[in-house]
Amino acid sequence: MIRKRGDYCQAKVYAGLDPLTGKERYEYDRARTKRQAERVEAALKTRVAEGRSRGTAARTVADLVERWYQWRQGVKEISPTTLEGYRRQIDQRIIPALGRIPVRRLDVETLDGFHAELRRRGKAGGEPLSPSTVRAVHTVLSGSLRQAVAWGWIPHNPARLATPPSVERSDVAPPPVEQVAGLLATALERNPRLGLFLRLAVVLGARRGELCALRWQHVDLDRGEVLLERGVVYVSRGTAPEMMSIMETMERKQPRARRSFTPEFKAEIVELCQRGDRSIGRVARDFDLTETAVREGCVRPNETLAPAMVD
Repeated sequence: MIRKRGDYCQAKVYAGLDPLTGKERYEYDRARTKRQAERVEAALKTRVAEGRSRGTAARTVADLVERWYQWRQGVKEISPTTLEGYRRQIDQRIIPALGRIPVRRLDVETLDGFHAELRRRGKAGGEPLSPSTVRAVHTVLSGSLRQAVAWGWIPHNPARLATPPSVERSDVAPPPVEQVAGLLATALERNPRLGLFLRLAVVLGARRGELCALRWQHVDLDRGEVLLERGVVYVSRGTAPEMMSIMETMERKQPRARRSFTPEFKAEIVELCQRGDRSIGRVARDFDLTETAVREGCVRPNETLAPAMVD
């Protein structure tokens, strides 16, 4: 449909119903003359037919990240803590700085300038933001813009050419054995429950959330085995001060759960292999382990042995 609007002609094309509201949607454009408006109308019809409508030229970065955030939750399992991190970067950093910019005008130079500004004074008090946090912001933007390309909002993803700051890996220096032993002895003496918690952390190499999720069903005293398949995470709900704990399986991030074995169990495996009456492959099958894990355990008996499968 072409209508005369003052000193220009408006082209209007029906673009279907909005799947969320059920309201009719239209694509609009304008031209100086009726002949130009006819060409504009034809282009609008082509865009609608190709699924590139919904007023993509007017979509802002805020529209995109909000749409992407809702979409991301439905396409694949995602950790509550990861989801909370996305929400925090969107609300605190992306929307305040870039929210009003049309997606089609967001370019590599703007993204690099945004990264640099976050590094200089990205925190609430104007202090520098760490490189890892800036990269977390970039992750949200990159994922959103990649999906914007798939939705037809933009022809290419500018985040692919942007340069977020690099993150230097820091060397982790474990405490000396004597210091750990002293800590465990003091903790067991003053608070037996805390002492047990710390001892499990040291022996199993488990995270705090994994230890909090342990139940008796995960402990096999006969085999000296502890199954780590769940973790407790804490995520805030809105602005409420209380925190909510959520149990989530680790199988979402890796194909099988990790098992940690006591030193006595690993020593038994090493002894069986060193006796020579059974092959390493046979020992692995007998104890439901991978052959690679048994070989590594024979060489480095103090390390964790990996299971072949999880029942």
